[in-house]
Amino acid sequence: MKNFGSLLSNFADFWKVETAPAERRRLLLSLFEQVWEDYGQIVDVKPRSGLVPYFQAASAKRHETRSGFSSAQNGSDGTRTRDLRRDRPAL
Repeated sequence: MKNFGSLLSNFADFWKVETAPAERRRLLLSLFEQVWEDYGQIVDVKPRSGLVPYFQAASAKRHETRSGFSSAQNGSDGTRTRDLRRDRPAL
């Protein structure tokens, strides 16, 4: 299962490069227990039980990045007055 981490981190690249339906299907069957589609688009998936931790970690990382709390540069640095500007007078 070590290879799945690499595969999942490069999934989008694989999906763009591999256009053969049979290969895409084989990949999906190796990752997911069930795949739901609607008019040709994947709308939901159920990962294989051994791969759930990978998907949970990826989801948590994506959430951190979107919310801006992945690092001190992008997120909270402990300052409660983020709008404080020292270049203008206080009201």
